[in-house]
Amino acid sequence: MAETSSPRPPIGAARRIWLILTAPPQGFATLEGRSDWVAPIGVLVVLSVILTASIGHRVGWRAVIEKRLENNPRVAELTPEQRQQMLAQAERSAPVFGYAGAVVGPVLGVVVTAGALWAVFALGFGAAMPFSLAVSVASYGFLPLALQVLIGIGVVWLGPPENLNLENLVASNVAAFLAATSPAWLRTLAASVDLFTLWTLGLLIIGFPIATGNAVSRGRSRAAVLSLWLLYVAAKTTLVAIFS
Repeated sequence: MAETSSPRPPIGAARRIWLILTAPPQGFATLEGRSDWVAPIGVLVVLSVILTASIGHRVGWRAVIEKRLENNPRVAELTPEQRQQMLAQAERSAPVFGYAGAVVGPVLGVVVTAGALWAVFALGFGAAMPFSLAVSVASYGFLPLALQVLIGIGVVWLGPPENLNLENLVASNVAAFLAATSPAWLRTLAASVDLFTLWTLGLLIIGFPIATGNAVSRGRSRAAVLSLWLLYVAAKTTLVAIFS
């Protein structure tokens, strides 16, 4: 009688995280069509909350607001009384928006990315792929950004608070080489060329073909991921140019 092979036990989330960061094809293959996004999104959210708390404790919310408004020409036109009133109001609301952004931001980023790529792969390319699996691939693909946040936490605690560049804590992108007086749109565009972002794009390019059972080629995946990223960068840069 032929022996039936028993199914492999599902791999743990910690092991999968390690594999996706060190051996992406092997790591994404362990998903095997299953939905598994809680652990990577949880890591992203927890680290984002810790970073927000660290900035609030080490730098102070008022100093954070002052740093972000120091080059704003509209603020420069205010009287000292108006400026102090605005800072007081912003200081009260900053923690609320900071922590809300730390929780909602990573989740929204993963879901929107997953939705856009799922539409391309499932609806555009005809790959059989449930949306929940796209969320899983995107959430694991975002893990390099979690490492970036982790490094940012270290920078906040090890560096002098008054010298921190809150717009570019890790200095892993081209914007680190631009002067603070450079146009906002140029800093935004340069910040998009980031080592951790490129790592994330690479993981998404690798992960989606594997999740579709190679129904979509690596080349088409590369074209889809990079095209959507370029559209996002163009839209973000344009909005900053308009409203700055």
